Order: sequence, then structure tokens, then C-alpha cells
Amino acid sequence: MNQWHQIVMSGDDIAAGRHIRMRREFDDLLVSMGGGAKGVHLYLASTGGNDVYYLPPSASVAWAAFAAKYGGGPCQEPDTGNLKPVVLRE
Repeated sequence: MNQWHQIVMSGDDIAAGRHIRMRREFDDLLVSMGGGAKGVHLYLASTGGNDVYYLPPSASVAWAAFAAKYGGGPCQEPDTGNLKPVVLRE
């Protein structure tokens, strides 16, 4: 399955810190996989007061359950020119 996935965080989710918990869990999962899974990245686009996180097709099979946990799911390919990579651990 070669499909993008998205997780939408509303203004209320952001105010409650849900986006931070999701990003930390994503990061922890990457670390648990040995420092990062090949081709797995998290991207962000802010639209209308929401933050929309995207997982690219290279990550969709391994990370679909992660997206679903946060209310996400498959989506159309976003305008990749508007996506910003999310920096997790430095």
C-alpha cells in the first residue's frame, strides 16, 4: 500500500498538548527501531488553525496504526511544497 496518511490536530488538541505527546511518541518509536526507520518522516502543514501532520507513502504501511491511534488515516497526496519536516530529537 503506497498512500499518504494524515493526523489533524485542532486548536483544542494543540492547546491541550496532544500534538506534543504525538510527536514524542513518534520520536520514541523511531528510536526504538534503531535510530530511525528508513524513509519514515513526519511532515507538518498548518491550515486554518489546525496542524496537519503527514506520513509519506514510504512510511504508511509501518505507521498506519500510529496514525489511526491519533485519529488519522489515509489521505490524498498533499502539496509537498507546503510541508515542513518536523524536527524531533536533536
